[in-house]
Amino acid sequence: MGIVPSRSLRYTLFRRIALPLIVFGVAALLATAYRGMKGDAALVSELDRTVAEAYMAAVDRADYPVAYARLSGDTRKRLDPGVFACRLENRRREKGAVRSRLLRRHHVSRNLFSRSLEVRLFYELTYPDSRMFGWIVISGGPGAWVVDGTYTEGASESLDFLLW
Repeated sequence: MGIVPSRSLRYTLFRRIALPLIVFGVAALLATAYRGMKGDAALVSELDRTVAEAYMAAVDRADYPVAYARLSGDTRKRLDPGVFACRLENRRREKGAVRSRLLRRHHVSRNLFSRSLEVRLFYELTYPDSRMFGWIVISGGPGAWVVDGTYTEGASESLDFLLW
């Protein structure tokens, strides 16, 4: 049989070796998360000003070919340009034009394997006689950002595709 360390020796080893390693690991994790969130805020602000604003401005002007060109390839495969324009015109007839948009919150997801980002921007939209909340999902990377679609929150916080 071997020598079994006493209880006080195990406690001393834990206190001097394991505990500092745990504290250091938690501190490193928090520092990395904070640094990522600071970068996310700048990215979200840039995408709100550029990609989302350009898409929504094209829809506001009823310039549907320009708005359609900003959609991702997957979304364009699902949605014919004529259907896209028709649905947006129907929405405009039902609700009117969007009077104001306010970014309420965001969510950034990173895919570790493809290194692509997905950014979800949650807006409060004000119409002439109502208010609505919706998401714009943007994916890609620097220089290649595209709009994956516009959505509303459905049951259990899932996203339901809805053009707005």
